[in-house]
Amino acid sequence: MSNSFVLNMLNRIWDNICIFYDNSCLKAINHRIGNYFKFLSNGSVVIHFFTNEKSLFQSSLFYKVYIYLIDKLMCIFYCSRKVVKKYKDNSFLYKAVSSLFQNEQEGFYSVSIFIITFSLVTITINIIRGGVIISNLLLLILLIIGIFMFKTRKYFANIIRNSFFVNIIRNLFMIDDGGE
Repeated sequence: MSNSFVLNMLNRIWDNICIFYDNSCLKAINHRIGNYFKFLSNGSVVIHFFTNEKSLFQSSLFYKVYIYLIDKLMCIFYCSRKVVKKYKDNSFLYKAVSSLFQNEQEGFYSVSIFIITFSLVTITINIIRGGVIISNLLLLILLIIGIFMFKTRKYFANIIRNSFFVNIIRNLFMIDDGGE
């Protein structure tokens, strides 16, 4: 299933809980109580209203209006996407943005410059206005992160590849090719 030790352990625990529940008195009691309520509610209009295939939200007018608006919004996005694709080769803005994010290193560089600029401008505005000290502290932390990103932009792929925390998360969701 996965080469993650944590997921394998949680899977085994869940399997054991399911086996214990299948053989427990609690399941038998729940089954009897459930059958009793099914028998009592057989033919009830109220129970049918709450347990039919469509949920209460899906059968409401609000849901239908919401779906209609989302469909129209998606149509607008689709049409605008066609127009943008048609004129993107001659666009100055498209060329500028695509050059900023042409590869991972340039994208990392652009993000770090944005974080540094955003932090400095916001700190300056807060100081001029007499802003809250806590927000300035958070912005200083963000500024330090931006400077760190800027200084390590050439080595960030190696840093991320060798990061213990990133490897734990990557292994948590990695699918094992072998079978059991």
